[in-house]
Amino acid sequence: SIIDAAFEGKGFSVAVLRLFRIFRLMKLMKRGQLKRLLYTFIKSFLELPYVAMLLGLIFFLYAVVGMQVFGRVQLND
Repeated sequence: SIIDAAFEGKGFSVAVLRLFRIFRLMKLMKRGQLKRLLYTFIKSFLELPYVAMLLGLIFFLYAVVGMQVFGRVQLND
């Protein structure tokens, strides 16, 4: 990772930074905010198909417009 490359050979252990990540998760568990965080993640994950359909519609529209504009252009070899 980038952090490993930045601190490589400088006598600094990246394991200390990983411990902070675990402590942050434990702090969320103690406060009860982990449940709210997971609920928010699941709620946003359920809306993901709608975002994918919207992106698909936008790509389709750009493809149709592109074919209308550039469909009759002759290729020069």
